[in-house]
Amino acid sequence: MTEIDLILDASFTPTYEDICCYMNKAVQEGWQEMNAFIQQSYKASPKLAYSKCSAKPGWNIKYKKQANLFVPYIQKKMALSHW
Repeated sequence: MTEIDLILDASFTPTYEDICCYMNKAVQEGWQEMNAFIQQSYKASPKLAYSKCSAKPGWNIKYKKQANLFVPYIQKKMALSHW
């Protein structure tokens, strides 16, 4: 599957490893540190979700603790962004 498909294809659910490999090396390190910090500090679980938002469609990761949504992160090749 091509890189563009990984993020935009709603019919293919990527693994966390797929998403991490999609990012460049500099972003991967920051992502892994942030992911560990959020999970350990807030006991929040990452959940993959597909967004159909017209501005930024594609797979992203949302952190939830019980029913509360923390921070949704949109995966990008060169950076992470949140809304």
